[in-house]
Amino acid sequence: MKKRWRLGVSAVILVFPFFAHALHSEVVIREALFDPEGTDTGLEYIVIENTGNAPKELTGWDLYPDGVGYYTFPAFSLEPKSVVTIHLRAPGTNDVKNLYHSSTTKNMGNTSGSIALFSSTEHSSETIVDFVEYGGEGETWEPAAVSAGLWKTGDFVSLEGILEGEKIRRTTEAHDASAWSFDGSEDGVSGGENSEDLSENEEEDLGEEDTITSSNSGGGVPYIPPELLPSIKAYAGLDKNAVAGASVSFSGKAFGWKNEPLESSTLRFLWNFGDGVLTDGRNARHTYAYPGIYSVVLEVISGGESVRDDLVVRAGENPVVISEKIAMLLRVHGQYFLKKHPVLFFLP
Repeated sequence: MKKRWRLGVSAVILVFPFFAHALHSEVVIREALFDPEGTDTGLEYIVIENTGNAPKELTGWDLYPDGVGYYTFPAFSLEPKSVVTIHLRAPGTNDVKNLYHSSTTKNMGNTSGSIALFSSTEHSSETIVDFVEYGGEGETWEPAAVSAGLWKTGDFVSLEGILEGEKIRRTTEAHDASAWSFDGSEDGVSGGENSEDLSENEEEDLGEEDTITSSNSGGGVPYIPPELLPSIKAYAGLDKNAVAGASVSFSGKAFGWKNEPLESSTLRFLWNFGDGVLTDGRNARHTYAYPGIYSVVLEVISGGESVRDDLVVRAGENPVVISEKIAMLLRVHGQYFLKKHPVLFFLP
């Protein structure tokens, strides 16, 4: 019995780390901009993607851009097949598409660095979920990533030929540098001892109809790239309290991905007030006929792009007070007196 018990404990210890990583493998680092054009401060960002078919709870997870400092996710759930952008050293209001790591005082490395994603505020090979290393080897969490099967020792994404303002992005689900490329490069730009090139014969064998598949997809499952992020953002304003029958004002705004206000005359603002009424214009006014809770949607259109934002209007009842003086004839001790008396009428 003792031998069987010891074997059972040993099996649990060996299998558990693998199970933990399999559980979180659907959440990946998808893209990073570590060397924006001009000043880096406030313009660097990292994109995290949920490649799975169910929402992923990221509350309490840690993101570590090497040298910048840890960012702990607030209460946040990432929807399936969607992305969230973490903006570094940038002020802003968190929403379902954007989170802001404004407390850091350093920028990411322009010539080398790494990014690690953890499923906890405790950092180890058992909690690391994804990892990428660029420009050189030996970054902080490389050993943990290698131990977890998320990276290869000595591997890194080569930055040879990269230009200022170009981002690195994951193009396959492989766990090494070959899964990454940058704008203007061929997919799979890797460096270090693990980098390999296709031979001329192998390149000829890749026909136009060949499908790129992920290395851990079980075979035959095509890789589906993430949805491209729009270059503009819409802002409808804060939720409002209103009174039925009274006019409510709305003011829409549009921002670029650097959070700069956009004032172009080519922008189009479309409002849906939630009660069947539509209108256009950056600024609008609307009157709700009945009390209720209305979801207002602002759609901003710029060229071929369209983005939305929404707010809630809570329209309450309108207590209208009408003051009217009426004449009253009073009889007191056999005598009549004419008296004007104010009467209040309350209409719902």
